[in-house]
Amino acid sequence: MLPQAVIDFANKGFSWNPDELPYMVQLGREHNTNMLRLLEGDWRYSYIAGNTNVVQIDYVNMGGRRADGSIIGSGDMSRAIIANNTPTTKSGVLVGTERRADGSWTTAEPLPGTNASLEYGVREFGGGERAVTAMPNGDLQVIAYGPDKRLYHNVRRADGSWTGWARPNTDAVDARFPGGPLAITSTPNGDAQLLAIDKDGYLNHNVRRADGSWTGWAAIAGPDSGRFKAKDMAVAALPTGAVKVAAFGADGALRIAERLADGSWDIATKGWQTLPGVGGAPTFAGKDLAMTVTTGNVIQIAAVGNDNGVYWTTRSPRGGLNGPWNGLEWKPNDLMRGLGVSLTALPDGSTQLLAVGMDGNTWHASSGTDLKWSAFGQVPGAYGRPLGANGAAITALPNGSTFTLVGAR
Repeated sequence: MLPQAVIDFANKGFSWNPDELPYMVQLGREHNTNMLRLLEGDWRYSYIAGNTNVVQIDYVNMGGRRADGSIIGSGDMSRAIIANNTPTTKSGVLVGTERRADGSWTTAEPLPGTNASLEYGVREFGGGERAVTAMPNGDLQVIAYGPDKRLYHNVRRADGSWTGWARPNTDAVDARFPGGPLAITSTPNGDAQLLAIDKDGYLNHNVRRADGSWTGWAAIAGPDSGRFKAKDMAVAALPTGAVKVAAFGADGALRIAERLADGSWDIATKGWQTLPGVGGAPTFAGKDLAMTVTTGNVIQIAAVGNDNGVYWTTRSPRGGLNGPWNGLEWKPNDLMRGLGVSLTALPDGSTQLLAVGMDGNTWHASSGTDLKWSAFGQVPGAYGRPLGANGAAITALPNGSTFTLVGAR
């Protein structure tokens, strides 16, 4: 009825008004204007697209205008609906996907949100830096900065349900941590150990005990007025319950230290140990950093160098028998270049690596116990698209799968 009303209205003018049809046209114009505002605004992102199925609509130019005064033309509604069924996830939203033990991937989906992340309502969590670790019981623990610059923590239970986002810090403590790099690892006793960089650039350590309580943030000792200034860092647990910490210092050089299972640090006796660089260079400097420990007790470190190359090396827990830095290849004789990197070791002794490529998409490679790396393959995102990211983290679950967490690009 509405399309015929439009035709009659156009042919017979404003004075023609049988059966209130022009009034229906007015209502239709108002409805379509409001609907288009939503489709081009709040409904542009992944959640609404995953829950709509518009097959066909009829729409002609009724003279409506957007809030900015631009005229709504014929076809604008159709274009908006098509766009919303091939959407992009809003930048910064946390997105997770799992790589099963058989190599297949689950559908990439936004993490559930919190009332505190008001920009996204309660359906998606958006924010800044993020980190994830798998626990011995199959749970995942996630830490992330929200859009309000506060730190949040969440647990995905082994059954797939979430406990919900909670703030581990008070307002006063959050004011010290404005949103810099984060790192997290789990130890065999069920604790999670976290690293964060405060507003003055100092590296801090915290523990979430297996009972859910927190020890609180403490600055890690180092050469910078008794503390350690860092640009980026990584942490990985040893089977003994100790953790290794690697960090780019204030001078850009990569250094490593250990927190022993009793809570003491080897920094007091050894200091921060400087790692040599590529090709025998005295130091390694770079932009992003990841670390893991295999079941064979081999420490693996991956990093993005200042040339954007993705490099990888091995190291024994006690610092001997260290391997050289190797550039991982995008294709034969072509160095993979990227913006970020993450690394995890699986129970079978294999390793998986993520790199955020220069194209802004997430790429995956793996190695067996022979430490030979596969070619990089693209990580699938939602709606048949590559998984775009502004940063990525990967962690291995006890069942042989891995969980990937990214901040949507």
